[in-house]
Amino acid sequence: MHRQPDSSRENGTIMVMALFFVVFGIGLITMGSSSLKARQERTTVEINANGHATQFARAGLIEAIRWFRQQPNQPVVEFAPRRDATAKPPVLETSEPDIGIVREFKIDGTTWGRYEIWKQWDADPDRKRLEFRQRVQCEDVSSGRDMHATGAAWRLRCVGYVFDRRDENKRFDASPNRVLGLEVLETEISRLFLKPPGQAAINSGDPDGLDIKSGSQVLGGATAVGIYYRDKLGDPADGESPKDPEPMKIDNGTTSGTSSTSRATAYKDSVKDVFGVTKDVLRSMASTYVDDEEDFPDELPANGLVFVDIGNEKLDFDSKRPLRGSGMLFVDGNLHIKSGSNSFYSGLIYVTGDIDIDSPAEIKGTIIGLDKIKTHGTGDYVKVEYDGTVLDTIQMNLATYRVSRAIRRAGGSAQRH
Repeated sequence: MHRQPDSSRENGTIMVMALFFVVFGIGLITMGSSSLKARQERTTVEINANGHATQFARAGLIEAIRWFRQQPNQPVVEFAPRRDATAKPPVLETSEPDIGIVREFKIDGTTWGRYEIWKQWDADPDRKRLEFRQRVQCEDVSSGRDMHATGAAWRLRCVGYVFDRRDENKRFDASPNRVLGLEVLETEISRLFLKPPGQAAINSGDPDGLDIKSGSQVLGGATAVGIYYRDKLGDPADGESPKDPEPMKIDNGTTSGTSSTSRATAYKDSVKDVFGVTKDVLRSMASTYVDDEEDFPDELPANGLVFVDIGNEKLDFDSKRPLRGSGMLFVDGNLHIKSGSNSFYSGLIYVTGDIDIDSPAEIKGTIIGLDKIKTHGTGDYVKVEYDGTVLDTIQMNLATYRVSRAIRRAGGSAQRH
C-alpha cells in the first residue's frame, strides 16, 4: 500500500531548522554587539587613561619648573631633586631620587596616576633603566641656544602614567599591576639675565638723537648716572669707524646723578646683551604679546613682560590710555607718550625705535633706547629716575626661569624600561 508523505513531520523539521537559524543569528548579532561594545568601552578607557596621563605629565612639568625657580643657586647647573626625611625640616622633593622628581596620586579605586621627571645619571648601574633615562632625561641646552651661562636654558621632559595598582608591594608597571595610559611631554625653560648697557636713568644708543628739553628731569640718584650713552667715535673692538658726534641736546632739562652723563666705547645694547636671550626667545617668554597697537591691554600684568611687535609703527599712550604698570616693556617699534597722558611706569623700558615722552609722565627704573630719545614738559614735567630697587624686583620676578617653548608631545619612543 502506497503511503503519503507525512507533511506535518516535514513542516516540523523545517520550523526547527528555521528556529535554529533564528536563534543562531540572534546569537551572532548579540555576540557582535557585545564585542563592539567591549571594544568601544576599551577604546573609551584607553582614551580617558591617555588623557589623564597627559594631564599628569603636564602637572609634572609645572612642578619641575617650580623646582628650578626655587633653587638658591641660580642659574641651576644640575637637576638633582633630593629626599631626606631626617632633615629638619624634611626635604621631600621626590619619592624616588634615583629617577628625579616622582609623584603618585590615587585617582579612584585601584586606578592611580604617576609622573616622572628624569635627571641625568650616566653612571646608572641599571642598563635598561639607563637606556630609558637617556631618552627622557632633562638636559641643559644653554650652549645650543647660544646662552651666556651654563644652566640658562633647560629642556624638560615628563613621563605621565595612569596605572592599575593590584599589588602595592610590586612596581607600578609589574604584574599584576599594569599601565593603562602613558604620555611624554616636553618644554624648554630659559632664564633672563638683565644687564642694561649702564647703570643709568637713560641708556642712549644714539646720542645724536638725544633731546632733553625743559620740564625734563633725568635723575641717576646716588648710585647711577643720569644719561649713559654710546661713544659715537666708535669702538675699535667692534670695528666701528670714527665719526664726529653731534652734541646731545639738553635744553634746560635737568640731568643728575653720580655724573650727569657718561659715555662708553664698549656700549652693549643688543637684545642678547641686555636680556641674555635672543629676541625670538624673549618674545616666547612674554606675559603679554601685542602685534597691533590697538590691542594693547588697558591693564598690564603686575611685574609682567609685555612684548610689543609693531615694526615701524608707533605705540601711543594718551589720556584715554596712559602707560601705567610695572615690569618690563619691550617695544619693537616706536614709543610715544603724549601730552596729558599722566603716565606712570615702574620698570625697564626697551625700545628699538624712537622714544618721545611728553608731560606729565614718570618712569622709575631705566629706559634703553636704540634710536632717538626726546623728552619735554609743558606746564608740567617728565621725570625719568633710575631705581635700583625696582630693577632688583624685576630681576627677582621676571629674570627667573620661564617657559620659552610651548609644552608639546615629545618625539621618540616612550616605552618604559
